[in-house]
Amino acid sequence: MPITIIAGRAGSGKSALLYDYINKLGSKNIEAVLLVPEQFTLQTERELIASGNENGFLSINVMSISSLMRNVFNTVFAPDKKVIDNRGKAAVMSLVITSIKDELLVFSKAASFSGFSSEMSELIGDFKKHEITPNKLADAIENNKNVNKIADILKIYKSFNLFLSSSKFIDSDDEVNYFIDTIPNSKQYQNTHFFIDGFERLTDQDLKITKALYKLSGNLTICVNASKNTNESIFDAGRKTITDIINLADNDKTNCEIIYADNPHVKKHPAILHLEKNLFADNPKIYKGENVIDIIYASDILQEAESTACRIIDVIKNSEGKTKYSDISILCCGNLNEYGPLLERIFARYKIPCFTHQRKSILQHPAVGYILSALSSKISNLNKNDVISMLKSVYAGIDYSDAMSFEDYILDYAIDGYLFKRNLKRITKKY
Repeated sequence: MPITIIAGRAGSGKSALLYDYINKLGSKNIEAVLLVPEQFTLQTERELIASGNENGFLSINVMSISSLMRNVFNTVFAPDKKVIDNRGKAAVMSLVITSIKDELLVFSKAASFSGFSSEMSELIGDFKKHEITPNKLADAIENNKNVNKIADILKIYKSFNLFLSSSKFIDSDDEVNYFIDTIPNSKQYQNTHFFIDGFERLTDQDLKITKALYKLSGNLTICVNASKNTNESIFDAGRKTITDIINLADNDKTNCEIIYADNPHVKKHPAILHLEKNLFADNPKIYKGENVIDIIYASDILQEAESTACRIIDVIKNSEGKTKYSDISILCCGNLNEYGPLLERIFARYKIPCFTHQRKSILQHPAVGYILSALSSKISNLNKNDVISMLKSVYAGIDYSDAMSFEDYILDYAIDGYLFKRNLKRITKKY
């Protein structure tokens, strides 16, 4: 079968067209895997179920590339070496840099700073994702003004790889390369149709995974964010992905079919559509219709939040009950950690109800905190800090004011460890 590329602007119906293909396979009980970024798996499952064919969903797997990698390792064979996380990688990088610090020409002083190892760890991770090997980096040294800098980076890169090769560890990028080599042996996916959606751009590693999956199954459909007959710079990543996929098909002497989606699933105001098509255009056109876009100038984010709150109140009042607070969304581009708490505080002052949609660590969940505190209390022989943390949790079944009073009692009478096993008496009415 040919490789199929579904291209189009955001909201043009690419995913809807993809879900239609998947549902048709599901209705015939044909196995299919839809690969999406890690953070979109749950939302994609919901959209796929809501797209119409719930009966066919049993033969469909929505997963991330890392989940697919785990499945392959569990059924074929996993790396013999242990995979280190980002913190472990930074620790190894710090050790490597310290050992060769005196040999560096430019970064010898910078190597002493704690953040340098993290920066180098991230840089070498990007090298591996984009298939930039030490040999390619060595070739770049010639005819380059920053010869010494590149030479230092190359020395760190080689030393890091040498350390990992002589140890019992590999990093996550090397694990992906191992996964690519393992894919041809994954027989359970030989007759599976693979679909890829939601990726803004595929790295060289991702393209190697895509190629390996297509060679394994012979069925591949990928969604790309790109527009037809346009040179807008915003679609450069999409155009490059299409070129890479076409080259992949040409190398394997396979046909490549490109379908441009043009069936928007969301009705947009003409002003929004015009802005979307002309914001990054080489020769933008002037919009002459009804204007619904306002630009607010603010000296700082506090004034920006205040203006947003006032604007929301005006919209609610002028709508005469037709618009609700739940109909309004605020998009914080790139800095939700800074804007989120500020907007919540300003909106509370203006009595505007709001919900902040933000990914949080599972360790911040009260239930997880309660379980960890309980386990720590057992391990530490009833350390007072662990006991207090456990009792103050909402899952302890104790009123919070009582837990606070008990905390005062513990601190006043220095109760800790084995003393919790004794009978505790109230000495005064303070508690």
